[in-house]
Amino acid sequence: MSGLRRRPSGTWLPGAWAALGLCAALSALGVASPAVPIALADPVRSVLVEPGDQTAGKFFSDLATWWRFRDIPSSDRLVVQGVRGEQRRLHEVNRGRGDFALVSMDGLALHQEEYPTLAVIAVLWPNYLHVLTRNPAPAEFAWPLQWPLRVARGAEYVQNTLHALLRHETGQEAVAAAGNASTIGTPPLAGTLRPSPQAPAAESAATAGSATPDGAAPEPPLPDWRLPPEADVLADLNEAIVLLSAPLPTPQVLSAATATDTAPLRLLPLSAELLEELKLTHAWLLVGGLRPERYPFLRQGIEVPVAYTVVVARRDLPVDSARKMLQGLYEYTSQAALVNPLFAQVDKANLKVFNGIVPLHPATRAEYALPDPAGTTKRIETTWVPPAAHPAPAPRRAPS
Repeated sequence: MSGLRRRPSGTWLPGAWAALGLCAALSALGVASPAVPIALADPVRSVLVEPGDQTAGKFFSDLATWWRFRDIPSSDRLVVQGVRGEQRRLHEVNRGRGDFALVSMDGLALHQEEYPTLAVIAVLWPNYLHVLTRNPAPAEFAWPLQWPLRVARGAEYVQNTLHALLRHETGQEAVAAAGNASTIGTPPLAGTLRPSPQAPAAESAATAGSATPDGAAPEPPLPDWRLPPEADVLADLNEAIVLLSAPLPTPQVLSAATATDTAPLRLLPLSAELLEELKLTHAWLLVGGLRPERYPFLRQGIEVPVAYTVVVARRDLPVDSARKMLQGLYEYTSQAALVNPLFAQVDKANLKVFNGIVPLHPATRAEYALPDPAGTTKRIETTWVPPAAHPAPAPRRAPS
C-alpha cells in the first residue's frame, strides 16, 4: 500500500509520494508541471469500484492524481471507494452516497429500470472474453456444454445466455430465486441457436427449486458457474473451461501461458452459433479479435465478444463535475497513457458508437454534441430489436 494513505471514512487517496512520483515521471517525459502547488480542495467526488479490482482501482487512483496534476478548472477532488456488487454501487450513487459508479454494461442493463435517474457519463475500456483451458480436447466453446465451466467476474452475461438456453430446453419459466442475481434479467432467446435434446448436467445449484402456483413439482435449479470473488481464476484449467472478461493484454493470461510445469494454455474460439446468440441477445456487445501479437501462444486470431466498462452518474450531477470527469478521461489520454497504459484504450469515439444503445448522460451529450435519439436512451434493449424510428445499426467491432 505504498503511496496510499488511509482516510478515516474508509476511502483511499493517492498520497503525496504518488503525486510527486507522477509529476516526476511526466516531467521526465516532457509534460509541463502544474502552475500551482498540488492541493486538496472540497468538494470530494467519489467513484465506487469493486473491492479487489486492482485494474479499476489503479486506473482511478491515477486519474485522481491526474486531476490534481492538470489544472482542470474545478474545485473537486476524486477519491476511490470500494463497494461490492454492481447493483449496490448503482444503488449508492442513486441515493447520493457516491458520485460515480464503475459497472459493466451488463450490470447496467440488468438494473437500469430500477434506477432511471442514472446515466452513462463515460465509456471506458473494452473487455475481451477469454475462453481458457489446458484441456486438449475441446475445439471450441459451444452449446451444449461438454466440459466443467467456471465464470469469472465480468463474464456473467455469458452465463445469463446459457441460462436462457437451459430454460428453453427444459421448458422452465423465468426463475428469479431470492439471492441469485445471476438469474435476474436473463435475456430471451433470439432464436438463432437451437438447444440440443440433452441438457448439460448442473455442476452446482445456486437456487433452490421453487414450487409453481398450482402446487406442482418445483422447477429444477439453474446451475451457477460463477467463481467466488477470492478464487484463483486460472487455478482449475486442466479439465474446466474458464471464462474471463478483461482488457488486453491480460497479465494473468500471459503469466499462465509461460508456466512450464503443466499442459499448455489454450484460448478457445466460440462456436459461430453461440457467438451470434450472444450478439443478438445483448445489443451492447461488440466483436473483437484476440491476435498472436497480443498472445504469442495463439497460432491464429480468434473472434470473441467484447463488453465495455462504463462510468455511471446521476443525471443531476453538477455540470462542472461531469465536465471534469470527461476531460480527465478523454482529453489527455495520450499523456496519461504514459503512466497507465489503460488510458490508451479509452476513446471518446465510443460515445458515438453507443449513443442510443446505452443511456448517455445529458452532460456527455452536451459536451460532445451528441444527439439524443428519441426512444433509445430510456433503457438498454436486451434483445436485438432496433427501434422502428432508426435503421438497424451496422456491425460494430472493437479494436483488436
